[in-house]
Amino acid sequence: MNATILDVTLRDGSYELDFQISEQDQIEVSQALERAGIEYIEIGHGQGLNASSPQHGVAKCTDEQYLIAAEEHLHHSKYGFFCIPGIARLEDLDLLKRHGGSFVRVGANADLKSQRATVPFIEKAKDLGLMVFANYMKTYCAEPSVFEECVKISDKAGADVLTIVDSAGCMFPEDIKAYYDIIKNTASRDIAVGFHGHDNLGYAVYNTVYAATIGCEFIDTSLQSLGRGAGNASTEQVIAVLQKKYGDKTYRLPDLMQFSEDYLRPMVKFKGVSGLDTYCGIAGFHSGYMNSIRKVAKEFGLSPYTLIVNYCKHDRIYMNEDLLYKIAKELKDNEES
Repeated sequence: MNATILDVTLRDGSYELDFQISEQDQIEVSQALERAGIEYIEIGHGQGLNASSPQHGVAKCTDEQYLIAAEEHLHHSKYGFFCIPGIARLEDLDLLKRHGGSFVRVGANADLKSQRATVPFIEKAKDLGLMVFANYMKTYCAEPSVFEECVKISDKAGADVLTIVDSAGCMFPEDIKAYYDIIKNTASRDIAVGFHGHDNLGYAVYNTVYAATIGCEFIDTSLQSLGRGAGNASTEQVIAVLQKKYGDKTYRLPDLMQFSEDYLRPMVKFKGVSGLDTYCGIAGFHSGYMNSIRKVAKEFGLSPYTLIVNYCKHDRIYMNEDLLYKIAKELKDNEES
């Protein structure tokens, strides 16, 4: 087993903190991760480059401020940003490179239209000398034949790592293995594989360690499990399992654990996993669309749980509010008949 942790506390964790991570927060967290031996650290707004806006959430700092803080205070660990085509612009990659970024994670839904949009970003990032992760958001929505084509697109564009993404925390080990095998059997070269899990069904740590055991070279984790919705696999717990069960001595856990307890834990208002987050895991629903569910459920007097499940029978990738209203009306009519 030879998996490298990529810590996403400062990026995915920013959702939990309303994107209000300060420069000092980033310095403290990233230096603690570096001291613990974490080699890859993802920073910035939850939705990546150029995302700070009223539409996606206004971050406390600009992309450049976060990058400068990393550039000035990290000496060994590699740092990078997330990047969603359509939110990020190609020129944002220049900013990342100019301030010492080592990698970019190009995220797009696991469908062909979205993956084709990643090609200019992957190609430019490679031209700039950046390490490129192709993150297949909502991987579980892709049928095998579609996922094969997604892999071919990323492979041809030159991505270095292809990441299976359990955006709704709905996958089980056998699902991860199936997509892992498709990548290994489809890619034209010996390309690295990553895994990013969420904890909607309580499987994030288990799935992440499992991904490492089958050969995934990169596994995503975050301190205190900080992340969108139900959160990610806990950095502390994943390292603990790797050490206890597999004898891994790569990371220095005690000091990192103490830092996490002293610095991050007071910032987090632990709520446990909500019923809605759990239902996202049951149905494969992305929590980024939860505002639409809440609004329409309230308008029709429906259970949001029922609405999630029924919407996902039609679409698990995108939010179409016209379709959502149609489904809600049908559910309400059935209740009243």
